[in-house]
Amino acid sequence: FIIISLNLVSADYSASLSPIYINRTVNTQINISITAPINVTLGNLTLINITIPQTLSFISGSNETTLSDKTFGNSSSYIWWDPTDGAFENDTTHNFLFNVTSQRAGNNNIIINAKRVDTKTNSSTLQVTVNFRFSGYVKNETGGNITNASVEIYQFVEGQNGPPSEVF
Repeated sequence: FIIISLNLVSADYSASLSPIYINRTVNTQINISITAPINVTLGNLTLINITIPQTLSFISGSNETTLSDKTFGNSSSYIWWDPTDGAFENDTTHNFLFNVTSQRAGNNNIIINAKRVDTKTNSSTLQVTVNFRFSGYVKNETGGNITNASVEIYQFVEGQNGPPSEVF
């Protein structure tokens, strides 16, 4: 008579990002939610490092976390949490929040590295998409209002360090 017991537990953390779409030039709060592994021995996270691409501009002073230890630092492209009195406990979820803005539309990868108590580091890549958005108005040739008018916008492109412009 033999009894075999298997506990299948992921050794890696999980991470999610919200929102996944932001508008160009709008100051937006990013929330990265991280769940530490269930493994009691190895599950505690001892360092979180978030790398933002150069296309996203970090808003200084906007970083915060739901952890009780608020040591959450930043530089221009890195945001990190390095506990001074304990670790991010196993099987818990915490949020890391910060604001960004971007001048360029497109997809951007945010890289999260988390170090466990056994010094193993895991990495995740989350994607945020910056939408091309502009506002304005359409004026007819007479300058007056026209009701039920059909308006089409033809091939506008993002200008370098400037507003959108029409391509002829």
